[in-house]
Amino acid sequence: IEETEQRTSQLAAVITSKMLRDYYAAQKHEWRAWDKDSTPEDGQPYLKASKSFPTLFIVSPAGKVLFQGPPPADPAAMLALIKANGG
Repeated sequence: IEETEQRTSQLAAVITSKMLRDYYAAQKHEWRAWDKDSTPEDGQPYLKASKSFPTLFIVSPAGKVLFQGPPPADPAAMLALIKANGG
């Protein structure tokens, strides 16, 4: 969850990374990026849990939050974080 107007180039690189999108597809992971002002209803619990923006949540298929915190600064660090949290 982010404030889109404050998106950094590092976060944009993570969000748009082809390597990460290919990994998500191969692992059947779901990726969602929401602006804090237009978070859908199913994202409201995560919005309420966010202390600052951007906040990354890694959530299991059962809905358990495995990670909550700032997103990594680059795609390689994001991939490592996902793998470290069951992905």
